[in-house]
Amino acid sequence: MVIKLFRKLGVQSKVLAIVLLASLLSLLLTGLLSYNIGGNVLTTAVTNQLVAMRNSRAEALKDYFGFLRNHVLTMSEGFLVVDSLRDFRAAYPKLQNIELNPW
Repeated sequence: MVIKLFRKLGVQSKVLAIVLLASLLSLLLTGLLSYNIGGNVLTTAVTNQLVAMRNSRAEALKDYFGFLRNHVLTMSEGFLVVDSLRDFRAAYPKLQNIELNPW
């Protein structure tokens, strides 16, 4: 059907149809390549952002736990904590002999 219609056309129309077909094919190929490359670039960019965010969060957690460790060390050296632990050690054996009432 298309071939019969193409045979009836003049030379000028055939050349125009071939140029139009070649232009459409090149446009389609360019579009597909651009879509593929764009998808790859976006995937790489998002992956890099996620890795950077993960590293940032890991560093923040390290800093936070370092702060907590230093805080605990500082508090454990305080007189209040040392005295409280000494009193607790002395009172704990006495607790074994006491009967506790739930009410």
